[in-house]
Amino acid sequence: MDAKRTELLGYLNEARQELSSLSRSLSPKDLTLTPEVGGWTVKDILSHVANSEAGLVGTAARIAAGEAHAKPGFDLHAFNQREVEKRRERSIEELLAELDASRATMVKTLEGMTDEHLEAKGFMRSGLPIDVMAVFRRIGDHERTHCQEIRTATGK
Repeated sequence: MDAKRTELLGYLNEARQELSSLSRSLSPKDLTLTPEVGGWTVKDILSHVANSEAGLVGTAARIAAGEAHAKPGFDLHAFNQREVEKRRERSIEELLAELDASRATMVKTLEGMTDEHLEAKGFMRSGLPIDVMAVFRRIGDHERTHCQEIRTATGK
């Protein structure tokens, strides 16, 4: 694996370790707290993050395959809400297992991409212009952002 992929995986693994450690430190009461941002509980935020890597990997694969634009009319907020609701009854361990599975898929997808794939440009579902490498990096950024929200809510 080349240096840029190795650096990216290091960053993603650090972000994931932070998320996993924080998740395992949460009490049942912590899971019910709501950060000021949004309106989801801490557990809802973890449910959202459990689903997000798979979506971002799908976005990276779509762009790398030459499909620069997401499907028109896609409502990211409604999609996220539905996915959180589907996961409300899952335990923290089940959410972490989902994250482990999505990480394995992400690594396999990343390893199968050429440099040309990683440089391909397209758009996130939100309409934000981005290249494939940045989509992968966004996975770690996203996890760290939500870790900070959880820390704000719980004081951890």
